[in-house]
Amino acid sequence: MASAVDTAPNTTRPGIVEGAQGSHRGEDSSWSVPRQLSAGLAGLALLDLAVLGRQSVSLSILVLAVMFVVPGSLLLRALGIVLDGARWLVCAVGASIALLTFMVLAVNQLLPLFGNDRPLTTGPLLTGLNLLLVALAAACLIVRAGLPRPRIEAPPVAALTLLAPLLAAAGVERIDNAKGITLLVVSLSASGLAMLAVLLLRGASARRAAPWVLYSAFLGLLLSYSMHGPSLYGFDIQQEFGTFEATHAAAHWVVMPGNAYDAMLSISALPTALAELTGFGDAWIFKIVYPVLFGLMPVGVYVLATRWLRPKTAFLGASLVVLQATLVPEIPALARQEIGLLLFIALLLVAFTPRLPRRRSQLLLLVLALGLVLSHYSSGYITVLALVGITVLRWGFLAFGRLRRRSEPRSKPVFALLVVVAMAAASYTWNGPVTHSTGNVASFGTTLATQGVQILPNKGSSLLQTWLGGNVTQQVPPKQFFADAAAKYGPLRTWLIPYGQGAQDNFPAVASSAPSAPGLLPSAATPWGGAVTTSRQLVNLGFVVGAVLLLVRLRRRRTELDLGLLVVVLLGVTALARVSSSFANAYNPERLALQTSCVLVVGLGVLLESLQAKLSRRATGRAVAATGGMVLLFLAYADSSGLVPTLTGTAPGNLQTQGEYHERFYTTEQDMAAARWLGDNRKKDAPIFTDRYGMLTLLADSGVTDGIFSDLTPKTLDQRAYVFAPSRNIVDGRARGAIGDELSTYVYPTAFLNRYKSLIYSSGTSEVFE
Repeated sequence: MASAVDTAPNTTRPGIVEGAQGSHRGEDSSWSVPRQLSAGLAGLALLDLAVLGRQSVSLSILVLAVMFVVPGSLLLRALGIVLDGARWLVCAVGASIALLTFMVLAVNQLLPLFGNDRPLTTGPLLTGLNLLLVALAAACLIVRAGLPRPRIEAPPVAALTLLAPLLAAAGVERIDNAKGITLLVVSLSASGLAMLAVLLLRGASARRAAPWVLYSAFLGLLLSYSMHGPSLYGFDIQQEFGTFEATHAAAHWVVMPGNAYDAMLSISALPTALAELTGFGDAWIFKIVYPVLFGLMPVGVYVLATRWLRPKTAFLGASLVVLQATLVPEIPALARQEIGLLLFIALLLVAFTPRLPRRRSQLLLLVLALGLVLSHYSSGYITVLALVGITVLRWGFLAFGRLRRRSEPRSKPVFALLVVVAMAAASYTWNGPVTHSTGNVASFGTTLATQGVQILPNKGSSLLQTWLGGNVTQQVPPKQFFADAAAKYGPLRTWLIPYGQGAQDNFPAVASSAPSAPGLLPSAATPWGGAVTTSRQLVNLGFVVGAVLLLVRLRRRRTELDLGLLVVVLLGVTALARVSSSFANAYNPERLALQTSCVLVVGLGVLLESLQAKLSRRATGRAVAATGGMVLLFLAYADSSGLVPTLTGTAPGNLQTQGEYHERFYTTEQDMAAARWLGDNRKKDAPIFTDRYGMLTLLADSGVTDGIFSDLTPKTLDQRAYVFAPSRNIVDGRARGAIGDELSTYVYPTAFLNRYKSLIYSSGTSEVFE
């Protein structure tokens, strides 16, 4: 049996060219300006025709491919940066996202100066795209670089692996149409087997197949969630979609001071441009286009890791990164983070690719860094923290090192000081004076100033439990939730006209929970959960031990200085966020871990290769190494995909049409119609009360962005307010509420509303009261 950790030396591999110095001058003897100009103008004309005739799906896909590949490819070419294979694709897509973001922002800001108050429409955006492509092509011609001609290895297995996400999308459609889960199960199972097969392949076969299998398997998982239902599936994405819809309707991005969602162009102006230029329906930008882009994220992690690890070790590590805990169900509902993390991994790929022309690679890093700042504030903050941290630590490390090794040459940092300062300044300027969206940071700072760091878990958990599961919300009885809501919000809402005690007594505090789908092997739920928890904690422990191992190698000058320092910074941030309630309340630890593990996986891989080297001294040890890697991958994939949880009766939302996930995130056409009716017909400035998930429907579909309150409790409900009740309240009879780290589900107060409120709208399954 082949080892799960490849024993081949870590040399430059086919299809992933590490880089090359200098420009492309002279590399093509047939290069000529007229021919390049003719080809460029013909391509531009075809693009314009495709945009104007985008009623065809195939033309829309073509426009999309051009938008996300060509600008970045031209920039790489103009800068003389030679990459190939998966490394080129991830960096080209990342650079294209950044350049498109700059273009959209420029169009949005400049055209109103000339009297156009709707700049984000097809005409201006197409003009802006043309000018961007012409400018990049001109830069290529000036440096005589020629047009890009990337070479991507496409083994025969590539076509087969790409069938998996298509089957996954078809399987989701069958589930939504009540035709069973068989097709989706087959698709997800095939992807899982393909991932395990990569660990059994040898040499070049594993290297060629790994990126394709990673992309197709992860994209299939993303689509198994994002494609559900007529609306968008998930929590945060509802508010993201509301922000996009408002921008698209106005055809103009205007930030509302204090609104962090408005400040992120990845969920406002950029998707507006995509919808206008491709003709895709609004929801499909988030349902399909963003997952298709973010599917490159594990490919980027894999390529980055191959800089230091053997291919199969890098493949295993990249797989474990994207199969963490709740990541797969959550990330399709975090469009802003999909874009932010893709830019982050592209940033790391450029920074740690050796032999690139330094000044031009730093310019590319600056483009990616600024794109990241404009796309997602949290990913930008973490990146700024990491870059500043490694810069400061590097100065200290070198100062200490010079005291002991004065003769050692001083290496150049992978991130120039100018890039670090520019990104920090851009982050401060954009989120501060420009968009005024630093409320979350200010709140976090106030919490630290008044309460301290609080390196303790949320109440009710031990430090060990918190490390194992992170700072998570707690389920509390409805009566406690009602009391806590009144205590928190009562003093703050001086305008509130509550119902009297007699009416409040008729508001039931009865717990209710969603039914779970029965499984074929319910008795296996506990042992399976224990095995998955153990494997995940072994991986977490591996991150820590691997980081320590990298530090030891750093001390012995066997690891790159910047890599070691970056691991130190990110491990410290991850650990603090995992055990500190202050940090956990400011930023979700699981989302943070996804970003930091992109780098920490290198330490994990070094640890795995060290263990494998020791075990491989004996035949039984080689078998243990191979089996161990496959078991880790099997447990992570089978759990994240929902395949085994479906058997044990704890199926996640991608493989069921009932239960907790379905009630929380499945929005019906009737729900959306009721939300739109309320948005069009409500009295101005009248408050709207609903439960936690009814709020999401309102944010996505009503056009209302403020004056919505999700604490539907006896003492916090205003007598003058509207009450929005989607189908999960009326049909399923449940309401959900959350305050801080408390979560409660309870019987929806239908009888109370029928007695004390007037029914003014009903779709049969969704209702509005006044």
